[in-house]
Amino acid sequence: MAGTPRPAALSAIELFGTTFQNPILLAAGTAGFGRELDHVIDLDLLGGIVTKAVTPEPREGHAPLRVAEFRGGMLNAVGLANPGVT
Repeated sequence: MAGTPRPAALSAIELFGTTFQNPILLAAGTAGFGRELDHVIDLDLLGGIVTKAVTPEPREGHAPLRVAEFRGGMLNAVGLANPGVT
């Protein structure tokens, strides 16, 4: 459409020695491990996905109660539950 501004093309970036195809990184906690959004958006269009904690083997995490509240705030020990990378 004439007169409609087009967004500038996104360029590859390098962070800590890793090159990403663009600067759009899906933040940790917004999509678990990425699988939750694969039917909603084309994950290949993202520069990357910042996941929750991932360990070599699956982990169930700690049993409840995982959070303790106190007057100054709270403590949590969730145990890094995750599906693992194997």
